[in-house]
Amino acid sequence: MPGGYRHFNLAITSKDGEVPFYIYNDRTRLDFPSSKLNTVDKEYAVSRFGGEKNFSEVIVKGMTFDSFLKENGIDKIDILMINCEGAEYGIFDQDGEFWQKLGIVIITLHTGWGTKEQLRQIRHRIYDRFINIGFEQLGGHEREEIDTADHNLEFFFQKLGYGRQA
Repeated sequence: MPGGYRHFNLAITSKDGEVPFYIYNDRTRLDFPSSKLNTVDKEYAVSRFGGEKNFSEVIVKGMTFDSFLKENGIDKIDILMINCEGAEYGIFDQDGEFWQKLGIVIITLHTGWGTKEQLRQIRHRIYDRFINIGFEQLGGHEREEIDTADHNLEFFFQKLGYGRQA
């Protein structure tokens, strides 16, 4: 859609169907109403933000990235910037046709999901998947930082040969 954007009321998730979405309700926080406080992960919401009383649960439409692209007739993504507060793990830690449609990807891998070891493993899997299917890292954190980082990590990948003239 040249010159504009489209808004979708749904969550990109690891499966198609309705999913619970947790909206943070604490209006006393300086960062309210930040989307960084909203999540599809109830366990994370409760542990990070002080219990179930601080959240409202709503049911939203969930779609895999592949289903979303197919439904909207998208066959190529030149630049994808993804910062989705932990949902990136459910999206990018799986196979899918979407991988072949990506050109440039800027991705934030968040903290707070699972144990430190589980987080380290899933971050390695996602990073290595990019490299193994033909992307090169152009910027961001170094792969080695995955083992010790206790903060969000950003990576900038480009499919090998993407956008280059022959």
